[in-house]
Amino acid sequence: MRRDASPSPLALFRAVALLSCLALWLRQALPLAWLGQGGLSHLRQRLLLLLGPTAELWLAQAAYGLGFAGFGWMLWRCAAAGGKAPLPAARAALMAGQVALALLIDDKLLYLTAAELALLLPWRAAWTALGAQLALMALAG
Repeated sequence: MRRDASPSPLALFRAVALLSCLALWLRQALPLAWLGQGGLSHLRQRLLLLLGPTAELWLAQAAYGLGFAGFGWMLWRCAAAGGKAPLPAARAALMAGQVALALLIDDKLLYLTAAELALLLPWRAAWTALGAQLALMALAG
């Protein structure tokens, strides 16, 4: 790529999506750091159900950190281009993992997966996957 060439839309999406993921994690993590155990009340109930009602502060922080890191890694890997792009079956598994993590840690991550579907899949497959994502979100809610 030439130095003065603009980056591809997929490369821009990867960068913006990871920054968005980081911002969402900070929005969840900072109240925990400032409020201590009282900050657990702001977290989504889905993750606390997995951790149990007596979740320790460090366990909730670790779970959220790992969840966001896993989501970011899957997004980065799934949106790779060229020779580094995953095979279609691996890409589908990565997207399914992203949706599962988004449902567990923060619904706002589903906006990133919806944009990713539109960028990476043909229109019919993207609409089908978006419908499945919406159905899962309704079931989880």
